[in-house]
Amino acid sequence: MESKVLPVSIFEGGKVVNDKIGDDYVMLVGDAKSRMVRAYRSNGKAFA
Repeated sequence: MESKVLPVSIFEGGKVVNDKIGDDYVMLVGDAKSRMVRAYRSNGKAFA
């Protein structure tokens, strides 16, 4: 299992981040103000 560290500031304004960790494509939904991030497997699909 791999992990990755991203700054919470990239989620300013409630942005969605599409990324890849190891062999898994993930979608991250975050809010910098509340400092909360949710991660979902995206199976290679990009979300906005």
